[in-house]
Amino acid sequence: MAEQSVHAIVLRRRDQGESDRRLTLLCREQGKLEAIARGSRKSGSRLAGISEPLCEANLHLSSGPRRAYVTQAVPLQSFRELRTDYERLTFGLALAEIVEAIAVSEQGAAELFDLFKLSLTYLSLHENPGTCFLWSALQLMDHEGRQPSWNRCVETGVAVAENPAWVSPMVGGYLSAGAHRDAPDRFQVRAEVLLGLAALTPLERPPAKMKFLAESIRLVYDFWVEYAHKPLPATVAVLQSLNLVS
Repeated sequence: MAEQSVHAIVLRRRDQGESDRRLTLLCREQGKLEAIARGSRKSGSRLAGISEPLCEANLHLSSGPRRAYVTQAVPLQSFRELRTDYERLTFGLALAEIVEAIAVSEQGAAELFDLFKLSLTYLSLHENPGTCFLWSALQLMDHEGRQPSWNRCVETGVAVAENPAWVSPMVGGYLSAGAHRDAPDRFQVRAEVLLGLAALTPLERPPAKMKFLAESIRLVYDFWVEYAHKPLPATVAVLQSLNLVS
């Protein structure tokens, strides 16, 4: 069996068998990876702590022909502030869900790993976790080269002039009057939301607060669903916490 050591953050866990957990990991060296933590659901298991979502650890893996197993673990941090605050935890799990959707298996992910870890650190300490979540979601878009054109028309390059303004996740952002009328998913939002997202994207850290925060998160969610090509239930939980969906 091949063996390797990885620096990882747990993105997701699922129960398997009577006492094991299947972990989805973001590894700095290997990208997205699935591994089994044997016996981690047993009381007193040395792998119990590191098999929780959003835990960072150095892991030693033993890989067989079909799957990898966690054989040793050195915990690094658990982002404790997220686990004692339901709102922060909800945002953290939504970010993990987005990262899982974009991470690639068997491909180095140093930049994505560092960005995700930085986002969790800000989310743990920032006075406004919603603003931090929105900033992080935009940074992940930028990392993937999928940043929408928030304040200039995707087709014409014209700056936002209408209020409300049309946007389309499928087309990639703001649509000026008369542009791409056949976009089946287009809908209207406040122009201030688009301008705010355009201003937030280049910032190197989350600002203290954000106007129209809930509307901005709702809009960014629509774009992430388009990019991920699958449902994002943890992010829906964020929308539910903001009373944006029932």
